[in-house]
Amino acid sequence: METDLPFVVTAAQMRAAEEAAVARGDDWAGLMERAGAGVATAALHHFAPLVGRDVLVLVGPGNNGGDALVAARHLADAGAQ
Repeated sequence: METDLPFVVTAAQMRAAEEAAVARGDDWAGLMERAGAGVATAALHHFAPLVGRDVLVLVGPGNNGGDALVAARHLADAGAQ
């Protein structure tokens, strides 16, 4: 699948960026909300329309799982089932 993202970072680079954001005053919940919203936006861009369609979101442990739950909420709000 193609992406419009300008670059990809390693897990260590992302962790450092998240920790720097928290050190600047962002909170983990806000970071999670933005990440999940971004995933949902990308899914809607690539797979729209999702209204009434079944969508499976696999949720693992940790912050990535939280990101997935936020994405699922945004997709449900957009009409996915």
